[in-house]
Amino acid sequence: MRTSHFILNSSPRWPQSSASFPPAFQPTGLERPVNRVRETQSRMWPMARPTVPGLDYYSGWRIGASRDVDYLDYFETDGGNFALAVGDVVAGSEGGAPGALLLSSLHAMVRSLDAGPAVRHAGTSPSNLLGDLVQAIHEMFYEVSPEGSYATLFLARYDPVERRLDYCNAGHEAPVVLRQSNGRWRAIPLEGGGPVVGVLRRSNYRQLSLRLQPGDVLAAYTAGLTETRNLRDEEWGYQRMVAAIEAAAELPPREIVEQVLEEAGAFSAPAPRANDMTLWLGRLDKALAAHVPLEAENTESLEHLEGLETHEPAALAA
Repeated sequence: MRTSHFILNSSPRWPQSSASFPPAFQPTGLERPVNRVRETQSRMWPMARPTVPGLDYYSGWRIGASRDVDYLDYFETDGGNFALAVGDVVAGSEGGAPGALLLSSLHAMVRSLDAGPAVRHAGTSPSNLLGDLVQAIHEMFYEVSPEGSYATLFLARYDPVERRLDYCNAGHEAPVVLRQSNGRWRAIPLEGGGPVVGVLRRSNYRQLSLRLQPGDVLAAYTAGLTETRNLRDEEWGYQRMVAAIEAAAELPPREIVEQVLEEAGAFSAPAPRANDMTLWLGRLDKALAAHVPLEAENTESLEHLEGLETHEPAALAA
């Protein structure tokens, strides 16, 4: 019997976590090294689903035939915040055991966000916590990765009291925040942070921040979703994905995720799926989120936080 290595939520700020059921792994008929990576990938799927005030979320995964694998994790951090990580691990031509090792190492280092300050990396800056962590992941990948191996990574931390999303994007497909303005959806891509991890000898990473608003929809995904192709070699693409989310935006997140993955699959059928497709989607509840920040409003403005590097596209700032 497999035991869970994920700690259920124990913070008094949050309700009790519920279980999360990972996709059951079945041998794919691919060569044994690839199946080994898939087994590791399935074990890394979150086993606990923290309940975050004002945030409803869901995630889905569709397996592909490639040696490259998707990575997804989410959990509560020691400060009572919600951490989200999504990435693509490119195992190179060797695949197999090196790919499984890289995936496990990435998972372990991301999980250090769940550790207390005393065991975090020396020199970590509170204002660049995520950037410093991605920097450490990069240095590890650079030292141990076989040639041609690397990872993209989007790492985020959400504070439900302040509705602040801190993030660092290391060369990953930019997650998107969809926000309604004057009856129309506007897309805010979460870009910036640094290059992919494990390739360049010297790389720097930085943390950015965005204030979420009630009604916002956040979608984090892997390249396999937008790059899935049909028999005419046409990509499904970013625009189709965003349009599919907008069309289903009033549905519960679980139904949105399933519908988007089904549309991407229908677009590419009957072509075989080359790469994994992963989609995590969260929506900030308009009613609940409006009451969450009361604690923060007593101490500071919700519009401005000193010392934060913020991300606010000109289209929204106008």
